[in-house]
Amino acid sequence: MFENMFEKIKKIPIKHIIIIIVTIAAMVAAAKMLQQWVAENQETVSLPTPAHIIYAGQVITPDNLTSRSYLKAAQEETSLTNISSIAGMVAATDLYPGEQIRVDKLLTPESVLNNGEAYVSFKAESLEQIIGGQIRPNLLVDIYHVEDKSYPPVILAKNAVISAITDDKGNLVPKGDNAVPKWVVLKVKGNEAVNFTKPLLGGKVLVAQVGIKSSVASESPKPKVTDRKGEEESGEQTQPEVVIDGGEVR
Repeated sequence: MFENMFEKIKKIPIKHIIIIIVTIAAMVAAAKMLQQWVAENQETVSLPTPAHIIYAGQVITPDNLTSRSYLKAAQEETSLTNISSIAGMVAATDLYPGEQIRVDKLLTPESVLNNGEAYVSFKAESLEQIIGGQIRPNLLVDIYHVEDKSYPPVILAKNAVISAITDDKGNLVPKGDNAVPKWVVLKVKGNEAVNFTKPLLGGKVLVAQVGIKSSVASESPKPKVTDRKGEEESGEQTQPEVVIDGGEVR
């Protein structure tokens, strides 16, 4: 019986045998891949999520966050994985319990424009204007304007914050790039914004560093509500009123 079976096998063309072997090997590999996919998709990961609604413009604190388990396969590519990387940031949009917190839904405190603040910019034509090229976002600076040798320097803004540094095309300049000209974007007090019309008529703007802005924004105080008896009680958390990139968020 075995002799007959071997005789039949010998009659099978060699290319058919190769095809059978390759097919079996492919099936084994596919089975292993399927097993790995099932294991990975059943695996869970713990991610931060809002403990309650976090309104746009609100400074996020650890108390605003909690953690929950998600299927690893459902983890979004840019979602943040630990609370410490979120605390101190500002919500760019309303964040809801259960959702993953992605990078694009957060703002740094420096990019938030609060009431009474304004963005201005000036063009730096030389490194001497910008601390020898050592300026960078988040520096606290005083801004001076020098019209010519006949007039003393005039201060345009005090304790301004450098928000961004761009090239002539509006692209952010990487750290260490000392090429000029540069555009320097500043956050100043609202009543100082008008001072930046002076450099348009001539002269030079000079930057003097006076400190470094804290990278953690201050949290808005919780509002007080008055009950019918006239007693003050702590109210529920409400959406703060701030301005982001020139647009009011309510």
